[in-house]
Amino acid sequence: MFAVCSHAAMSQPSTRPALYKGYRFPPEIISRCVWLYYRFGVSLRDVSELMLARGIEVSHEAVRCWTLLSLRSTLDD
Repeated sequence: MFAVCSHAAMSQPSTRPALYKGYRFPPEIISRCVWLYYRFGVSLRDVSELMLARGIEVSHEAVRCWTLLSLRSTLDD
């Protein structure tokens, strides 16, 4: 069976300051990258390029680390 998520939950990334504390980028940027990766199924490099188009230089490796961190946090909850 599939879990049904509300449209509001899927439309905006969640900001979890405690999860992203101590990183170079603000939680909003990290959340946006993670959201783009999981919501649209794009590659890590595509997320990096999308952020660069918005003037934010972030490596695909940083996005990979953030997505793994987010996944671990979700599984722990």
